[in-house]
Amino acid sequence: MSLTADLVGNDPAGVYERTANGVKAVLAEPDAMSRTCQISSGPVSGAEYSKQLFLDTLIHGWDIAVGSGQDAKLDDYLIEMCTPLARAIADNEGYRAAFAAPITVDPGDNPQTHLLGLLGRSG
Repeated sequence: MSLTADLVGNDPAGVYERTANGVKAVLAEPDAMSRTCQISSGPVSGAEYSKQLFLDTLIHGWDIAVGSGQDAKLDDYLIEMCTPLARAIADNEGYRAAFAAPITVDPGDNPQTHLLGLLGRSG
């Protein structure tokens, strides 16, 4: 499957809701964090997959906020929780296939700017 394929057709809200509900159901199972999930980049633990889903939701929420002119300030705690995974993505060429190349930021920049830079965004 191509990352450029139209996966939502004429019902983006419905597809999102069904997908989100399916993921929530799987992650709610008692052994979800220790099970192996088969995702596009290969097999990962449920714990790793849940981290990826969370980072994806956080960063795309930022994308939407910026694109629609809303406040795009991310919560400091959420930034702290997502930065280790963002570093792992930035440091692994194959892992970051869905992201732009990391952007170099100044060492004195705030944690949000560092997180965004790791995922190829400037802000």
